[in-house]
Amino acid sequence: QSEVLRSLTSYEPLGRGAYGEVRKARYLHSECAVKIVRNTRDSKEELLALQCLDHPHIIRLFAAARIEPEEQFVTQLARGGNLDQAMRMVMRQTGASAPPAGWIR
Repeated sequence: QSEVLRSLTSYEPLGRGAYGEVRKARYLHSECAVKIVRNTRDSKEELLALQCLDHPHIIRLFAAARIEPEEQFVTQLARGGNLDQAMRMVMRQTGASAPPAGWIR
Protein backbone atom coordinates (compact mmCIF):
# COMPACT_ATOMS: atom_id res chain seq x y z
CA GLN A 1 0.00 0.00 0.00
CA SER A 2 1.26 3.48 -0.79
CA GLU A 3 2.12 6.13 1.79
CA VAL A 4 -0.85 8.19 0.53
CA LEU A 5 -3.32 5.38 1.17
CA ARG A 6 -1.87 4.65 4.61
CA SER A 7 -2.50 8.33 5.52
CA LEU A 8 -6.25 8.10 4.71
CA THR A 9 -8.80 7.32 7.41
CA SER A 10 -12.56 7.20 7.94
CA TYR A 11 -13.91 6.60 4.44
CA GLU A 12 -17.54 7.66 3.96
CA PRO A 13 -19.28 7.26 0.55
CA LEU A 14 -20.33 10.57 -1.06
CA GLY A 15 -21.32 9.52 -4.56
CA ARG A 16 -20.90 7.16 -7.46
CA GLY A 17 -20.88 7.75 -11.20
CA ALA A 18 -20.11 6.07 -14.50
CA TYR A 19 -16.35 6.41 -14.03
CA GLY A 20 -15.91 5.74 -10.34
CA GLU A 21 -16.81 6.90 -6.87
CA VAL A 22 -16.02 9.66 -4.40
CA ARG A 23 -15.59 9.19 -0.68
CA LYS A 24 -15.12 11.61 2.18
CA ALA A 25 -12.04 10.84 4.24
CA ARG A 26 -9.34 12.34 6.42
CA TYR A 27 -5.85 12.88 5.02
CA LEU A 28 -3.09 14.22 7.27
CA HIS A 29 -5.74 15.27 9.84
CA SER A 30 -7.85 17.27 7.32
CA GLU A 31 -11.15 16.45 5.64
CA CYS A 32 -10.76 15.58 1.97
CA ALA A 33 -12.42 13.78 -0.90
CA VAL A 34 -10.98 10.64 -2.44
CA LYS A 35 -11.93 10.05 -6.06
CA ILE A 36 -11.46 6.42 -7.06
CA VAL A 37 -11.46 5.73 -10.81
CA ARG A 38 -10.25 3.02 -13.16
CA ASN A 39 -6.73 3.64 -14.40
CA THR A 40 -7.28 4.86 -17.97
CA ARG A 41 -5.80 7.42 -20.33
CA ASP A 42 -8.52 9.85 -19.20
CA SER A 43 -7.59 9.38 -15.55
CA LYS A 44 -3.93 10.04 -16.37
CA GLU A 45 -4.88 13.23 -18.24
CA GLU A 46 -7.09 14.33 -15.33
CA LEU A 47 -4.21 13.78 -12.91
CA LEU A 48 -1.83 15.82 -15.08
CA ALA A 49 -4.37 18.65 -15.31
CA LEU A 50 -5.04 18.67 -11.55
CA GLN A 51 -1.30 18.74 -10.83
CA CYS A 52 -0.91 21.89 -12.95
CA LEU A 53 -3.95 23.83 -11.75
CA ASP A 54 -3.99 26.27 -8.87
CA HIS A 55 -7.14 28.39 -8.86
CA PRO A 56 -9.62 29.25 -6.08
CA HIS A 57 -12.55 27.84 -8.11
CA ILE A 58 -10.90 24.50 -8.92
CA ILE A 59 -10.55 21.63 -6.48
CA ARG A 60 -6.97 21.34 -5.21
CA LEU A 61 -5.17 18.01 -5.55
CA PHE A 62 -3.32 16.96 -2.38
CA ALA A 63 -2.01 13.56 -3.44
CA ALA A 64 -2.57 10.68 -5.83
CA ALA A 65 -1.93 6.95 -5.73
CA ARG A 66 -2.15 4.20 -8.31
CA ILE A 67 -3.17 0.76 -7.11
CA GLU A 68 -3.86 -1.22 -10.28
CA PRO A 69 -6.43 -1.14 -11.76
CA GLU A 70 -7.41 2.09 -9.94
CA GLU A 71 -6.24 5.65 -9.49
CA GLN A 72 -7.06 7.46 -6.27
CA PHE A 73 -7.02 11.26 -6.21
CA VAL A 74 -7.00 12.91 -2.79
CA THR A 75 -8.52 16.35 -3.23
CA GLN A 76 -9.97 19.26 -1.38
CA LEU A 77 -13.49 18.48 -0.18
CA ALA A 78 -16.10 20.51 -2.09
CA ARG A 79 -18.86 21.55 0.25
CA GLY A 80 -22.36 22.30 -0.93
CA GLY A 81 -22.93 19.51 -3.44
CA ASN A 82 -21.81 18.74 -6.95
CA LEU A 83 -21.77 20.86 -10.11
CA ASP A 84 -25.15 19.56 -11.28
CA GLN A 85 -26.73 20.60 -7.98
CA ALA A 86 -25.10 24.05 -8.18
CA MET A 87 -26.35 24.62 -11.74
CA ARG A 88 -29.88 23.57 -10.83
CA MET A 89 -29.89 25.88 -7.81
CA VAL A 90 -28.74 28.88 -9.90
CA MET A 91 -31.34 28.08 -12.57
CA ARG A 92 -34.07 27.84 -9.92
CA GLN A 93 -33.01 31.11 -8.29
CA THR A 94 -32.82 33.01 -11.59
CA GLY A 95 -35.75 31.34 -13.34
CA ALA A 96 -33.43 30.39 -16.21
CA SER A 97 -34.17 27.38 -18.40
CA ALA A 98 -30.45 26.68 -19.00
CA PRO A 99 -27.22 27.06 -17.02
CA PRO A 100 -25.44 30.42 -17.21
CA ALA A 101 -23.59 30.85 -20.53
CA GLY A 102 -20.22 31.18 -18.80
CA TRP A 103 -20.58 27.69 -17.33
CA ILE A 104 -20.69 25.93 -20.69
CA ARG A 105 -18.08 25.79 -23.42
